Amino acid sequence: MFVKSVVVVAAALLSLPAVAEPMVARQVNFGDLNLESDAGRATLQKRLNRAVASICAVNPVDDSAAVREAQDRCISETSAGLQSQVDAAVRASRAKTARLASN
Repeated sequence: MFVKSVVVVAAALLSLPAVAEPMVARQVNFGDLNLESDAGRATLQKRLNRAVASICAVNPVDDSAAVREAQDRCISETSAGLQSQVDAAVRASRAKTARLASN
């Protein structure tokens, strides 16, 4: 069975450095997308970007250079960690299409 979702996981940003950072996850579904098309991959990327932004969001009241730096780090690290899942989903989609075409 082919999984049609990507799980976005990141350590949530906390303004208190002494507190352990909890893990936060969002599931991003893509079963309705054709990952072999540019449009499908672009739509998946938009969904992932929204999920990452949601996970790495900070309270505007806590706005400071340190908080913005931590937020930027959260976004870049979380986004980088997603690429292998996206690549695997695209490969699986192409393999499925190839199997169907050969039947």
